[in-house]
Amino acid sequence: MSAADERALVQALARACRTRGFHDSTSSITGVVVRSYTESASVRPSDISETFCVSNGLTKAEAAAFANEVISSIRKDETDCHSIVSPSVMIVTALSLEAEAVAEYLEDVREVEHPITGSIYQVGRFNGSLMFDVAIVVTAPGNDFAAMETERAIQHFRPAVALFVGVAGGVKDDVVIGDVVAADYVYDYSSAKEGDGFVRARIKTANATYAAVQRARAVASSRAWIPLIKRQPPLANAPVPSALIKPIAAGPRLLTATDAPTALWIKQHCGDALAVEMEGYGFHAAMSAYPDINAMVVRGVSDVVDGKSTEADKEWQPVAASRAAAFALTLATGLLQSSVKKQSNR
Repeated sequence: MSAADERALVQALARACRTRGFHDSTSSITGVVVRSYTESASVRPSDISETFCVSNGLTKAEAAAFANEVISSIRKDETDCHSIVSPSVMIVTALSLEAEAVAEYLEDVREVEHPITGSIYQVGRFNGSLMFDVAIVVTAPGNDFAAMETERAIQHFRPAVALFVGVAGGVKDDVVIGDVVAADYVYDYSSAKEGDGFVRARIKTANATYAAVQRARAVASSRAWIPLIKRQPPLANAPVPSALIKPIAAGPRLLTATDAPTALWIKQHCGDALAVEMEGYGFHAAMSAYPDINAMVVRGVSDVVDGKSTEADKEWQPVAASRAAAFALTLATGLLQSSVKKQSNR
């Protein structure tokens, strides 16, 4: 931590201490935060609350509320001190164009390198009705890569909210190109038992966290995410997009026809899935070890299986990714606001 960052940190902490009436605590909290930053290159609310709770006789809820106030004060500082704060939200993507779509909504985007593996992330600040930092993680196509990179990034950032954001192909008439699907469930359609002359489905299911599903439904109903959308569709009179909270199927194959064997398999065994993609199940497999982190897959429909083409992808993938990002950031805002309310009411 630079001397300038540490001075700014002391000022931010002093403001928070004065607000709470902890007039003699600035130096002790500064020590906790500086030590945390030295060890992990970021500062989390828990770093402050766990130590501060013990040293000041506060309840866990009171300490957590104070820690969030400190972090908020750091983020609002006019210096670059906010860069030491661990992001509250982590957004995972599979493609560079999806990561670029998310980054368009952020300010002060900077590169962060994993201290052990060398993985490269982007971190920026979302300045909406609530201001928070967002880490962008790029994996590679496929459930295995998604699980591996998500686990690695979760260990590094420890966010409050983790979302997988990107594009998908529509497989039912319920969705049209440009719609957003926030998946309450994700199916691993590739799981099966194969024998002499038979193949039997053993579909695995992963679910989004309850709070994420509830908030996603509220966001979809309010349509508050639509004014945020930055990328516009190639059609002049394109319809306003809808957001649906429905299942998605994830697996290793790229589908280009509804009568393909895999498409028919999905229709038979994952009949309520609205879209198909390649990473959502792997993302949730990693997130299952962290039930305290709100998690969900949010996809923009960039094509339908029968209508897939390179030309259409170039036009619609950036638009669909942008719409998914707008929905995801609105969802994250609501989840963080709910968390703050819960802590303040304890």
